[in-house]
Amino acid sequence: MNPNETATPPEVDGGPTLSRRTVLQAGAAIGVAAPMIGGTTLGIGASSASAIDGIDPRQKFIRLIGGGNGVIYAIQADGRLLWYRHAGWATVSSSWANSGIARQIGTGWASFVTVLAGSNGTLFGLRPNGDLIWYRYVVSDWNTGAGSWAANSGSRIGYGFTSFSRLFGGYDGVIWGVAGNGDLHYFRYNRTDGTTGSGAWTSRGKVGNGWQAMSDLVGDSGGVIYAMAGTLKWYRYDGTKWATGSGKAIGNGWAETTQKTAICAGSGALYRVQLDKDEVPNLDDKLLAYRLTTWTNAGTQGGAWYAGSGKQIGSGFTVEATAALQGYATTLDVRQGGTASVAVSTSFATYQASVVRVAPAGASPETVRQPVTLNGGIRILPSNYRTAGCNWPVSLTFDVPADWPSGLYSVRLQAAEGLTRDIPFTVRPTQPTAPIAVLLPTLTYRSYNHWGGHNQYTVGNGSSRRTMSMLTPHAKVPFTPPGIRDHLWYSDVTLLRWMTQRGISYDMYEDQDLHESADWLNGYQALVLTTHPEYWTETMRSNLIAWLGTGGRLLYLGGNGIYERVTYDSAAKTVTFRRADGARDEYRRIGLPESQIFGVAYDGNLWGSYAPFKVTRDHPLWAGTGLKVGDTFGSSGLNGPASGWEVDARLGLGGDATAAQTIAEGQHSRKSHMVFMERPNGGFVFSAGSLTFVLGLGSDSRMSQLLKNVFDRALAPNAKQLESPPADAVPETTTPAPTEKLKREGAVTEETPPAP
Repeated sequence: MNPNETATPPEVDGGPTLSRRTVLQAGAAIGVAAPMIGGTTLGIGASSASAIDGIDPRQKFIRLIGGGNGVIYAIQADGRLLWYRHAGWATVSSSWANSGIARQIGTGWASFVTVLAGSNGTLFGLRPNGDLIWYRYVVSDWNTGAGSWAANSGSRIGYGFTSFSRLFGGYDGVIWGVAGNGDLHYFRYNRTDGTTGSGAWTSRGKVGNGWQAMSDLVGDSGGVIYAMAGTLKWYRYDGTKWATGSGKAIGNGWAETTQKTAICAGSGALYRVQLDKDEVPNLDDKLLAYRLTTWTNAGTQGGAWYAGSGKQIGSGFTVEATAALQGYATTLDVRQGGTASVAVSTSFATYQASVVRVAPAGASPETVRQPVTLNGGIRILPSNYRTAGCNWPVSLTFDVPADWPSGLYSVRLQAAEGLTRDIPFTVRPTQPTAPIAVLLPTLTYRSYNHWGGHNQYTVGNGSSRRTMSMLTPHAKVPFTPPGIRDHLWYSDVTLLRWMTQRGISYDMYEDQDLHESADWLNGYQALVLTTHPEYWTETMRSNLIAWLGTGGRLLYLGGNGIYERVTYDSAAKTVTFRRADGARDEYRRIGLPESQIFGVAYDGNLWGSYAPFKVTRDHPLWAGTGLKVGDTFGSSGLNGPASGWEVDARLGLGGDATAAQTIAEGQHSRKSHMVFMERPNGGFVFSAGSLTFVLGLGSDSRMSQLLKNVFDRALAPNAKQLESPPADAVPETTTPAPTEKLKREGAVTEETPPAP
């Protein structure tokens, strides 16, 4: 990350456009009634959508927002805006205004993509269409939260902000935007009255790059940014330059593996909703408070924390960002000519559902089934939803025509103001329609899915196996650049689009298909494994090896593949991770290293490092690239250089590629390896050996040509390929690898507790 980027900012196409006169009258222009008064609450509607009463206590809030002076705004799943004030914010005491009882101050707030706040009661709501809406709640009684909405609340003060993948900030009117490529942009709204015109905005454009490395970003007063990716880092930008020491590490354990969300209530007051650490995790609802006393100058003075920071000051703060509109496919994998169904929970009275093909020839998903309007309703989660699934009733069932191309599809939900969620599912062919099959790593998707708070990597459940249902929503399913490093959905969709744009036809399957049968695989000449095929059942592994013995051609385009053993239940609706004692169940520990298949194996010593590749050997695959021995390529990409994050190398675990089969090396302190290995019966294995390879294709045409050459070779006729696997296809086990340091995932483990 380079926070000191000072290049003249090239404006993002379609970026925030600040109109000369965009003042809208509160209420009328956004189709809501006048502010309503009832009981002890004062509310202003933020949306024309009506919400259904009732929320799930396990997912009460969709967002917490810090507002300065200890104020915490909380948006319920039903769209109600609540006001809390932690009166003890300065000294980290447990004192709350109004005895901790929330005051409702608004309704309809669930339709915003995100909401930011400042220290003077200002709130900024981002609409799905990119409009930025200004509000200000003026408090008249700091103990009860009584107050009123300022004139012009509900005014549009800017538009086009959805050109950024992430927005954060709000304090002092500063709005930070992270573009899809990780560039950081600075905007400041200079007024306090919701008006626009000359001088209303200051824009510095691009002020930094590399911010996709941070999993969470939170703003504070004075241009302070807290960046979280396990390590908590401090930055400060005064509108013209970065403060000395920006990027200073001031804490650890700040990541989605330990927390549900983190916010700042101004002047160094930080809060986290902690994930439950019990062996059987309960509600993730505990609110912890911290106070950074050096919040203005931590870059030079270090991170000094008020005594008692990290104490619990509240409970009941269950948060799920998708809770107002969410769902999952009850049929994960559908055959052409079959039937698909989804289950939906929403607080909106009605919503629309359409079906899109995610990766057609164009850049945008293609609508294949027009929207239908459905009635909404909140569905309550059972207590065992993490292991047994949500068990929601089916909301929509539809036929999948026999002529839909095999591939990745999504049921697209859309509610008030255009708020959108995607529910992905795959369509598999009834018989092969292309020589290439793509295997979508749905087990890996589940392992990293932090919807519901807990997954394979989170705290809690530390000394036993972890069983997780496949029948739950996904926390995030990005089909556009997410402004954060991605090794799952977006990276894989990018690969599918790359293939389609080059006329490479494919059929799609997912992990469950390979677990249940290998018969379908025998109908294909080549198989593509995408960015992160980490978790495999033993049956899947055996089926793949048997097919390779026929002369199958394997394109392994990611890293850290077939690393850990998992098991399905008999219906393939749940998956169990880890060994009985809670330890990671790596294949190499039982003498089945992934190098037996790929020729390379995951090197944990290189976790989190990034480097370009260097050509090490002449090979026909370099044809048309212009690359020769000694040249480097893949120096940049949306995830960073093309050899990075998690990479593979020849580690001597068994089945390693030879030096002659190594065509490129990642230029890390210990080299990673890209290999091409000829196999019997006309088969081969190409291993990219890096999580960042795919998202570098758009940044280096030479690497793109390399991959096109691999596909051309995979598509070449193979008269030698057998119709069924030979008897000796499965390799023998090797000597199990010694116990190694467990893989880090960007944050501390339970053995290193979160600290300020």
